[in-house]
Amino acid sequence: MTEPVGQKQVNRVTGRYTVTSTKTNNINKTITINYYAQNGTQLKPQYFNAAEAKDLAAHNGYDKYYKTEVFQKDGNFYLKVTAKTKQTYGILAGDYLKKVNDGTIKQYNPGVFDGYHCTDDAGHPQSDLNKEMQKGDSVILPLDKVEIKDSPIGFFRRNIMDIVY
Repeated sequence: MTEPVGQKQVNRVTGRYTVTSTKTNNINKTITINYYAQNGTQLKPQYFNAAEAKDLAAHNGYDKYYKTEVFQKDGNFYLKVTAKTKQTYGILAGDYLKKVNDGTIKQYNPGVFDGYHCTDDAGHPQSDLNKEMQKGDSVILPLDKVEIKDSPIGFFRRNIMDIVY
């Protein structure tokens, strides 16, 4: 027996939507969520989440600083983020990641920090996130580490403050 829950949630920004249904067999109750593109094509859950993150980033103003694309590798979906401006990797991490200095960029982008050693004036080691990205540099970010905020890091922190990670 299938009981339609009648839950169709549409993202007003992208037009993509989910349909939730419930199936009850005697004692067991199963909830199923299906993901659809605006044109009705059923999507894989991971692709749906990656596409929603990409579009949310664009909607929240990230496009001014980054080109964000959905990237698939080994059956998993990621965001490929390309810098449009010169900035530190820490700024990108602050914009896209739930935890800024947890090693995500280094883990998923081997070689990006090779040969880079950052120290302060007293010679103490500092985070690799102080390395500067050039326009056109890209990183791959796994979806489970990504958090799209209301807006990217603001002008003052991005351009005026000397942020050290």
